[in-house]
Amino acid sequence: MGKSVLLLTVVALVMVFSAPVYAGTASGSMAASCTVSATGTVSVTALTFAGSVGGSTNVDATSTITTQVTNGSAYTLTVDDGSNFAGGTSSQRDLKDGGTNYIDYEVYTDSARTSRFGTSGTEDVNLTGTGADQTTTAYGRIPSIAMSTPVGTYTDTLTVTITF
Repeated sequence: MGKSVLLLTVVALVMVFSAPVYAGTASGSMAASCTVSATGTVSVTALTFAGSVGGSTNVDATSTITTQVTNGSAYTLTVDDGSNFAGGTSSQRDLKDGGTNYIDYEVYTDSARTSRFGTSGTEDVNLTGTGADQTTTAYGRIPSIAMSTPVGTYTDTLTVTITF
């Protein structure tokens, strides 16, 4: 029995001296936060008018504008007037050849080609980002033009902008 008492005494002493003794507890809070800023990207396919230009028929084309904006962020999509605007004889956008010749054209937000795609409040497109790619179609049209328009390649450069 002496060995048992001695063993229990040793075990008790080990437990008393090896375990920390706490007198109480206190706690505090740690704040955690993260700010997600709106970001976005835009890419655009070319607006290429194919087919026969000239005569009494309109020539139509489309371009796909792909945007990606932070989820929940409101943004505005605009298309400027191009580098040749008002170079021709009207207030439409203009394609220009290497010389001084122009072909009027326009870009629209709708397939009926009645709502101009531009930069003013009534001509832009308002969207809300989803965090994923969103596509918007731009609808182009060259109205019927005179057969006397010189042969050549006509170009313009438009700037597509997203503002968020």
